[in-house]
Amino acid sequence: MKEDLKNKTYYAHSMRIYNTPEEHRVQNFLQLSGFDVLCPNRDVGEKGSIEPYLEIVKQCKDVVVTEFKGSIGRGAFSEVRCAFDNRIPVKLLRGEELFDVQNVKVHDASDWKVHYGKLEIKR
Repeated sequence: MKEDLKNKTYYAHSMRIYNTPEEHRVQNFLQLSGFDVLCPNRDVGEKGSIEPYLEIVKQCKDVVVTEFKGSIGRGAFSEVRCAFDNRIPVKLLRGEELFDVQNVKVHDASDWKVHYGKLEIKR
């Protein structure tokens, strides 16, 4: 990826919703809400490891994350943690409401795909 990413919003989400109507719905909602969305599935493709995605996160202005079955997998967890480590704002999209994410914690380290992490939001 060679483009300038400083005004992009990275969309962190479960690979389980890649290429589904839900992924499309979220991208449309974010774009209609004024976000310039970078979707790893649509815009980056499979890279074989998490590192290339983390390098992209570091260049974006913010991250919007969605949960899958109330949690996030290890990939989205790593992307959110990377954003925090680089002082990049993270928001959680639930339905059509955005929340500021305060923290992310490991919930079930044995479940990398679905319940690896839990997000803590500001109320």
